[in-house]
Amino acid sequence: MVQSNHSETTGDKQKLDPRHPDNDCGGDLKTDVFAHTDFKKSFTQFHEVDYTQDHQFRRRVILEKYPEVRKLYGNEPMTFVWSVLMVAFQFTAAYYCSKIESSFWYWMAVYWISGTVSHSLHVMMHDTTHDLCFKSRTLNNLTAIMINLGQGVPSSISFKRYHSDHHAYMGVSGVDPDLPSPWEIKCGRYRIFKVIWMMSMPFFYAIRPLLFQPKNPSFWEFLNFICVVSSNYLVFKYWGLAGFMYIVVGNIFGMSVHPSGSHLIAEHLEFFQGLETYSYYGFYNFFLFNVGYHREHHDFPQVAWSRLPEVTKMCPEYYNLPSHFNYLAVFWYFLVDPKMGPWSRIVRSKDVLLKSGDSKKTQ
Repeated sequence: MVQSNHSETTGDKQKLDPRHPDNDCGGDLKTDVFAHTDFKKSFTQFHEVDYTQDHQFRRRVILEKYPEVRKLYGNEPMTFVWSVLMVAFQFTAAYYCSKIESSFWYWMAVYWISGTVSHSLHVMMHDTTHDLCFKSRTLNNLTAIMINLGQGVPSSISFKRYHSDHHAYMGVSGVDPDLPSPWEIKCGRYRIFKVIWMMSMPFFYAIRPLLFQPKNPSFWEFLNFICVVSSNYLVFKYWGLAGFMYIVVGNIFGMSVHPSGSHLIAEHLEFFQGLETYSYYGFYNFFLFNVGYHREHHDFPQVAWSRLPEVTKMCPEYYNLPSHFNYLAVFWYFLVDPKMGPWSRIVRSKDVLLKSGDSKKTQ
């Protein structure tokens, strides 16, 4: 792996810790991240560093200066309301789409309507995994399972168990389920395989944890499976294959080569040297319930989706960093830029994270 030491020199000023938010990373909001991908890297391995992630560090500095950010912590019951409405919409749309005779318009509906709504449900499910909908963990789990009914895939409870590892052990190979596997890196060297990789992202996200860090299924996962399979059976029985595919295939589209799915690429690939988490500030946040505020989310996972923009407004100087503004551009540049691929991730050893104590503060 390409290694970086945590002590860097810029001019006659030594940056003792690159995580410190007062350090100049060399870019700001106006920086074109796609123009800064040409730096020393390996195309077969991740970029390994000897320092921990910057999120807990930035959170501590921000809270010292802006303690009022803590007022943004807490639950957002509207997550449940929006989830119910979208699941109801998915079932209604599945019924009407089952009656569409034109294949063209059917697949347009599956891709654009189901793909978008299904991914919006994924964002709502993500908030329930942080127990940000209700104070009760049981109610959050039940809400997450209900959300899966509109997606056709029983993933919410397993996602919750593994997603906590992504926050606590971000960038630790073999532990962080968000990191591509070694064979994904090898395939990503060629443009055609990049396309296949992007199309297959839903499957990789499902398979990685099972292959590299399997966990025994829980009662909630069995309940999740039974509820979603039962729902899928009823959809198939009464609305046929077309209704079933509207929900399930739409979910796959929304998590792959789709404007909604591009945030999965935008969030943690190393577009700008040394930065491992990026936010997106564009109109698509309206459809994806502010999922683009990803840097803010990792800094403050206790803040629900509806209040994430407030974090940026309260302390804008700490988020004046290279970011994304166009999800379609993320897809395009990732595809055509030979210097970007599944290998474009920052990693660290588990020992580095444990020595800092950050893994205990993240969840």
